[in-house]
Amino acid sequence: MTRIEVVQPVAADPAGVALLLSGAAGRELWPGSSARFGPPMRSGVGFIVDLTVDAYDQPARGRVGITAGVEGPGATHLRLVISSVAPDARLRADARRFVRALAAAAQERSSAA
Repeated sequence: MTRIEVVQPVAADPAGVALLLSGAAGRELWPGSSARFGPPMRSGVGFIVDLTVDAYDQPARGRVGITAGVEGPGATHLRLVISSVAPDARLRADARRFVRALAAAAQERSSAA
């Protein structure tokens, strides 16, 4: 079993990031394969979003953690943890691209507001 973890800070409000994943944007941000996101759920001082991906003919399951960053108001830490029997290198690259794309989209949306 492959377990991948990707963490990235982003200059955006945690609730805004969670809302971004509640729509079609999350599916569009995952590279190359079909991704399904569950509804954002409150978790402590942040949110979690469950994720299922059809990764290279193998199902992958994971969770996106969205918590307030320590950098101050409007800072968020994203944490994607995903597990699969899919090849490690390709799934790891997809996970990194997704987190970077999510951070960029959230930051862009936050700057426009």
